Amino acid sequence: MFPKPLTHMIIYAPKEQARKILLNLSNECCIQLNSSFYDRAIAENAKPVQPSSLLAGALNLLQRMEKYVKDKPTPNIKLDEKLISLSEEDIKYIEKLDEELRKGAGNWDEYMKAYVRLKAFCNLESTLEKVAETDKVAIIDVWVKTVDVEKVIDSVKKVEDKAAFEIVEEKSEHGETESPTLLERTRIPQVFRKLVLSFGTPKSNELEPSAFMAITYPIIFALMFGDFGHGLLLTIFGVYLLLLQKRGAKFGETLSLIVSGAKLYIILGITSSLVGLFMYREAFGSHELAQTIYETLHLPEIPENLLLGITYIPLRLNPIETPLRLARLSLLIAFFQVSFGIILSMVNAFYTRRIWKVVGDIGWVTLYLSIAYLFFIHGRNVISVILNFNTILYFLLPPMIVMIVGRIIEEKVNGLLETMEQVISLISNTFSYFRILAIGAAHALFSKMIFDTGSTLNIFLFIPILTLGTIIIMGFEGLLAFLHCLRLHWVEWFMKFYSGTGTTFQPLKLV
Repeated sequence: MFPKPLTHMIIYAPKEQARKILLNLSNECCIQLNSSFYDRAIAENAKPVQPSSLLAGALNLLQRMEKYVKDKPTPNIKLDEKLISLSEEDIKYIEKLDEELRKGAGNWDEYMKAYVRLKAFCNLESTLEKVAETDKVAIIDVWVKTVDVEKVIDSVKKVEDKAAFEIVEEKSEHGETESPTLLERTRIPQVFRKLVLSFGTPKSNELEPSAFMAITYPIIFALMFGDFGHGLLLTIFGVYLLLLQKRGAKFGETLSLIVSGAKLYIILGITSSLVGLFMYREAFGSHELAQTIYETLHLPEIPENLLLGITYIPLRLNPIETPLRLARLSLLIAFFQVSFGIILSMVNAFYTRRIWKVVGDIGWVTLYLSIAYLFFIHGRNVISVILNFNTILYFLLPPMIVMIVGRIIEEKVNGLLETMEQVISLISNTFSYFRILAIGAAHALFSKMIFDTGSTLNIFLFIPILTLGTIIIMGFEGLLAFLHCLRLHWVEWFMKFYSGTGTTFQPLKLV
């Protein structure tokens, strides 16, 4: 869940070997090439490695060729120094292949191999501006996975046995470094990671929450969009788009953005169907139709409530008929997700060894859970109970003192201001989850209105009205539920533990 740890290395080698070392590293290792001129001493006493004089012409030729190879599979060619050390004759030969292909007389395989060579040449020569050189030495600055440090050393030694290496100790303030972020691939559907990265890239020492979001996002969306019929149609729509993707269908820029969410539609559609059938008993806005489907499938009855310690979770409810039960469920979700976000903030602080930040977060989450506990015990009378002097003295003041002490020691004067801001935000963040009730009720109400209106007419008018109404509801209400669910995660949840201000690791790739 945390990004892979990276090590900052500087490689010193004879300057005539710089190209070969970069080529070998791109073939064998996963590194990010940085500018060597961040160091003032290097900037004053060194200069960039000069690229080939053929680079400008090669870049123009590459730009023309890319129009023909767009979306075409690139051949897997083992790149070596001989292949990408292009001469003027090589460039002319590639230009000739390009002209022949334009006339419909070229060999496509040969053209693609030439394209790969040209692209590798251009990328390698373009990266040299980041490499500093003195009279004799090239200085190559890289980020590398910590577990691969020895692999990088071995790769460079294959080219130049006399190369030297320096591990740069990163300056850290409050656990913060300038390290880029390298995320590990997971089995979690990538659509949830895309939603996280749309907010921002995690810092190198910051937990990436897509694994948790893959659970909470479908549940909250389903409570806003719960309807067996609408969820089923959303699932079918997602499966259809997924099949189009696998067939290699081409789409415009806007449609591609919609189609890329096919797996997300399937997941959200399934959860919406389950909530609509088991909890809300709604199908296209009709309780009777959902009940008929439920009984036809001989599904087991689920209990009204799930007892959980000092409280209960409502399992059977309806956004229109029992809005207070959905309001209670919305608050329960708020208490869980907000407190979980604070716990993740503690995990981040513990990972970066910010002990007083952990202490402050313990006070923060204890204060919030104390308020949640009072709500579970006293229900609607919780406000008057919270304002009671004894409640403030014994329940709220101790965790608030712990929170203030931790924040002040960690952040000095800013810590007190941060404490006040976070306490106020707890209230607004919690009540923000009532949008689950609002969107869920609006969706159920509009669906019921369209179904009831059409059902009073004959079958020939009922079907068109229901079809058109369903399309409008799925488009408008579906988008509304998606955006509000996204807001609950980005604002109410992320703001507790996730900054998204990191920089993405850019691996050196020549093709």
